[in-house]
Amino acid sequence: MDINERLAVLYALEKFNYSAKKSDLISFFLSANLFNRKKLELIFDSLIDSNLIESEIRAYNEYYSILDEGKLVLNFFIGRLDNKIKQQIDTVASEKKVHNQKYKSHHHYDKIKNTLILTISNNEKVYFSVHISMTLEEYVEIADKLDEFTVHDAKKIIDFISA
Repeated sequence: MDINERLAVLYALEKFNYSAKKSDLISFFLSANLFNRKKLELIFDSLIDSNLIESEIRAYNEYYSILDEGKLVLNFFIGRLDNKIKQQIDTVASEKKVHNQKYKSHHHYDKIKNTLILTISNNEKVYFSVHISMTLEEYVEIADKLDEFTVHDAKKIIDFISA
């Protein structure tokens, strides 16, 4: 398997905020005229076998997510990715409005409504918000754990709900 092919998929996953539906990735690469479906399947399998990406079924859809090792490989070898391939990926990502947005998770307790509010957003838009009724004592007990609530956790919930 050519390193440019593997790096191209890792680079595209970065554009999708490190996780994407398989069908979206296939459509993306077909639009970029980089790989055919069979070649993509071989690349996906190779990346999974190398523990650079993982495959996961969410709400009846297959998703690929880049693993920490995949991020390291991409960052280390990004200079070896052919500039033409990189430009094609960037162009299609721009045309399809694929963004590597930086999401943030927030939580706070509304004492008036006795409600925990968990929110995932970027600077422009709230993507996920959930309100959970609980006492202040219950909130204090779990507040430290909420700091570990990640955007990846919320993204799984969003993907499940929107599927």
